[in-house]
Amino acid sequence: MSLDKKKIDYSFYIITDGGDNIIDTTRESILGGATVVQYREKHKPYKVMLEEAKKLKDLCDEHGVLLIINDYIDIAKAVGADGVHLGQGDESIIKAKKQLGEGKIIGISAKTFEQAKIAYENGADYIGFGAMFPTQSKADAEYADIEEFKAIKRNLNIPVVLIGGINLENVKEIDLDYDGVCVISAVYSSKDPKGVSEKFCEIIKERLEKNKK
Repeated sequence: MSLDKKKIDYSFYIITDGGDNIIDTTRESILGGATVVQYREKHKPYKVMLEEAKKLKDLCDEHGVLLIINDYIDIAKAVGADGVHLGQGDESIIKAKKQLGEGKIIGISAKTFEQAKIAYENGADYIGFGAMFPTQSKADAEYADIEEFKAIKRNLNIPVVLIGGINLENVKEIDLDYDGVCVISAVYSSKDPKGVSEKFCEIIKERLEKNKK
């Protein structure tokens, strides 16, 4: 069954942190309201990544949540994930579409309007914009210019999710017309991922309703 990409809810988008307890934490976050899960792993053996991705796919299917795989197109294809998220230095969108098929989601990281424009023109389905705040998940992340975000939203008809060091305190400070918020450490380092997720969803819902007015 193909996805209706116009109806995808990117509002609370969680990204795994490479820890050993990602399945249980992800389950709790989904119960707390997560709408998209991205499996992001850089250091584990390939076999372990494949096993975790399969478990996450089963979990996401059980709860009707989308699963995106970071970088690894072959793993996304092997487990039947809903799509992939690619950085600026990863495989091209066109190649990803050929490997996965047109019905899959392709997300692209961007911190400038020009990067987002190229991704949009090549058929990206959403943009991950950041980094918004200091982040432990990516030591070399550069802060994004808010004017670049506004240019993307003003000129491109594409969902934009914010990423980079977002937590329950600073998410309240983000006065932007975003489509969703990506969270890593605030969920995966929490002792109460379900409760944290519920609070995020409440704050994000309030912002999205305000954006519609």
